[in-house]
Amino acid sequence: MSSFNAQKARTKYALPMWVDAFVRKTLELSADEIGAYFLLLSAMWGREECSLPDDDRKLARIARATPQTWKRRIRPTIEPFFEVAEGNWKNDRLSIEAVKTEKFLKSQSARKGGGDQKNEAVARHGGARMTPTETQEKSGKSLKNKEPPPTADASTEVPGRYPFQETKSNNNSDDKSSSLLSARSARDDDGYEDFLKAHPKPRETDRGREAWDRAVRGGCQPADLTAAARRYATASATYDRDKVKFSDNWLCEAAWKNFPPPKDDRATRQQKLEFWAAKIKGGRVFGLTEQMKFECLQAGLVTEAEINNATSEGA
Repeated sequence: MSSFNAQKARTKYALPMWVDAFVRKTLELSADEIGAYFLLLSAMWGREECSLPDDDRKLARIARATPQTWKRRIRPTIEPFFEVAEGNWKNDRLSIEAVKTEKFLKSQSARKGGGDQKNEAVARHGGARMTPTETQEKSGKSLKNKEPPPTADASTEVPGRYPFQETKSNNNSDDKSSSLLSARSARDDDGYEDFLKAHPKPRETDRGREAWDRAVRGGCQPADLTAAARRYATASATYDRDKVKFSDNWLCEAAWKNFPPPKDDRATRQQKLEFWAAKIKGGRVFGLTEQMKFECLQAGLVTEAEINNATSEGA
């Protein structure tokens, strides 16, 4: 009989969670920081070593945050809840619960293993221990749901990503998975990540994502939204940090409308000449350069007498 792996069995077991203690411990965290903390605990519980590598890229992915948000705000906030040593993240309370759970699962496995060994011993000494099926055939009576309850090591064979969650067979599951992956890929390529990088105070939330999708469906181009975020970053560079809006609030308030692209106010040379010619004919000119006088004369827009008259009045 193969040796029982308690650590592997524990990864399929339900994560112990005391909600009241968790809430009290995280009262000062924002919603996305609490979410990141819980996701990291869940990911640790799902690994045999009950820890995570100290890799910012991977940790940000698990926490559902952009690398910039993770490094700038979320990591410094939740890191005190963990022990970071030897290139790994661990949580003391979670490690204690893991040891307790593994001890319990070992005892359950040993109990089942003891029953199997007893059967073998009886057979070796000439005994005949009948199985439930043989008992049913001999008595002629049906056994109504007399199957033994599942033991701890049975949990290692439970399908699905979550503890004790049976997966339903579906012939179209592969097609659905492909569709979901395609949709996820399309969503990741819609420019939202570029927008968060351009915004001076990015915060990746479902609320912000929904506002982005609404704006794009409403006709806004992702590139225009990103450009507006860059203009906001430039305009808010001198603001107090508390006065800068988070990216999700900025999107929900449609604040990009306050930062339209600059108008092309560069007048053509002809328009400038016509402007100065009108000033000259009006008899009031200040700051007219010799070059402008010459070009107005060359274009036939004014006469030399008009220039002399306007210059003398302006002086």
